[in-house]
Amino acid sequence: MPIALVGAKGIGKSDIFKQVAKEEYLQYIDLRLAENVDSGDLIGIPYNDKGIMRWSTPEWWPTPDEPALIVLEEPNRASRDIRQAVFQLLNEKKIHTHSLSENHFIGLAFNPPGDEYQVDDLDPAMIRRMCVIPVETNIKTFLEYATGKLDKNIIEYLQINQNLLS
Repeated sequence: MPIALVGAKGIGKSDIFKQVAKEEYLQYIDLRLAENVDSGDLIGIPYNDKGIMRWSTPEWWPTPDEPALIVLEEPNRASRDIRQAVFQLLNEKKIHTHSLSENHFIGLAFNPPGDEYQVDDLDPAMIRRMCVIPVETNIKTFLEYATGKLDKNIIEYLQINQNLLS
């Protein structure tokens, strides 16, 4: 089941996926769904093969034998046709005529709906096809991690201004 990390901007959702890909030796494929993506970018474009219409493989599509983590960024900012194409990917691990293999994994990273973000609610059927994990800041955990790694002035500043961690 695809993993969806949901949290505030800049909290590290994408970095978590990048770290997992690095540690697990997975190719990292970053698909920014809200940035100039159309359905052809996801499903490929049609071409004629001796009278049979076939679909080209999108440039980003992983090879069957190469383990990969495909991260769908900001699906709730994407257009409706992009979300529909992604729905099949989440549901069946395929898009149109292209199928992923067992060593391909899907992740999603997006901001939650609310006044702070200009996003749409995702279809409840789409949400049911992913494991949603809220990602939140935790000042205590961060300070434990950062002590000895960051300048002590930064640590002191964050201790005083804990609301600025995000």
